Formats: sequence, structure tokens, C-alpha cells
Amino acid sequence: LLLAHDAAHAVAARRHGLPVKPPLLLPSVELGTFGTHALLGAYPPSRTALADFALSGPLVGTALSAAAFLAGLALTAAAPAPLLDSFPRLSPAMLHSSLLPSLLVDGLRLYQHAPPDAAASPVPLHPLAIGGFLSLLGNALSLVPCGRLDGGRAATACFGRRASEAMGVLSVLVVLSAVALNDGAPELLLLWGGVVLLPQLLQQGEVPCADEITPPPESRRRAFLALVVVAILCLSPAPHAEPALSLDSFAESFGAAGIAL
Repeated sequence: LLLAHDAAHAVAARRHGLPVKPPLLLPSVELGTFGTHALLGAYPPSRTALADFALSGPLVGTALSAAAFLAGLALTAAAPAPLLDSFPRLSPAMLHSSLLPSLLVDGLRLYQHAPPDAAASPVPLHPLAIGGFLSLLGNALSLVPCGRLDGGRAATACFGRRASEAMGVLSVLVVLSAVALNDGAPELLLLWGGVVLLPQLLQQGEVPCADEITPPPESRRRAFLALVVVAILCLSPAPHAEPALSLDSFAESFGAAGIAL
């Protein structure tokens, strides 16, 4: 999944004749890796070229990661009990660091008629589901509109440099607020905000395009905003599950996501 993200960047760069340096791996204790970061080797010819390069990786990576996660959930639901016991387990703290996947896993627990105390226990999931989950988080983190991250580049290309800088400051404030206001102290957001976002915010923005005037097509802006919505759903911490897992508590979780049942 990580290779697919980088391959999409490489295809977009080649399409626009944009030289790119080898990607740098960003290690993470929680995720294994935050993903990779590729430095541009020249000035992008246009804002459209920069937008295509920035959006291609998260677009392909998010789509494939979501497919892998859903397929893994289906395989988990179909697994017999002896096989389920052999699956790797995802800790509740890691699961609750992401709202949308957490809601889907809660739905799986209801389908499996999990016991009342299951909400506080590690969740056995098919390896494909765990790989898709971790890759979803990595792609969502790359979409934060800050600095030279994919999200920062896309924001610069789609909305201009001043708007991109404002979005970068807002992103850091949102991440730090999410950490401060969440009783569970989502370690993932705390580490990302301190180790990655702040240095990205303090460093210089992306190199200018040869054509900084002509904006990209509206389709790029719509694609970027759609990806940002998915990223927000993946990066927002989920409410802590109650000890008793019920349809009522599941409905409350959906209500917290702004989804009416």
C-alpha cells in the first residue's frame, strides 16, 4: 500500500516532467511508518502539476487502503472462532485514535455478538484489515495541509500560498486542541503534531511553480476537499466505548460523527 502511494506520485511526476528525489521514510513507533516524503528536484511547471503530484499519492493510497480495510473486516467476520483467535489484535487505544475505522469495527463487534466487556479488549482482526487501517492513517496524516506534506502542497496549488499558510497554522491548532480536549490523550495525534507538523510549519513552504498565476482546474480542488473530509474522519479520535456494548452506544457513536441513523 505504501508502494502504491509512492508509485502514484512517480506516475504523476513523470506525466508532468517533474524530477523527484528518492522518498524519505518517516518511521513511527505506533504505525511502523508515517509514510514517505519525496522532495521535488525542480520547480513545478504549474500549479496543476503540483496539485496532480500532491494528490495522486493520497488518492490512490486512500482508495486501496479503504478497500483493504473493508476486505479485511469481511474476512474477519467470516472467520471461524479458532482462526479468529490466531489473528493479530489491535489495541483499543490505537483503534479509538481513528473515528471512522473505529465505527466500522464497532459494527463488526455487533455483528459478531461480542460480549459486553469486548469494547475494552484488544480486537482480533485479519492482517489485511490491520494493514489497511494503518495505511489509512498514514495517508490521512499526509493530507494535513501543512508545509511540504502532500496536503500542504495540494493546498498551495489549489488555493494559493497565503491560504495554504493559514491552513497550516489552523491544522496545528486543531491537532493540539484534539489532544488537549480528549481524555484518552490520542498519542498518535500528539506524536504527529509534535514531531512532524510543527517542524513542517516552521520550515519554508514548497518551492514556487514556474506559473504561479494560473489556478488548477476546479476538479483538483474538489478532489482535495473530498480527501480532506476522509482524512478528518480518520484522524478524529473516537469516543471511548462504554463497558457495555449495545445498539444504543453504537448509535451515540454515529451521532458523534454527525451521522443520523
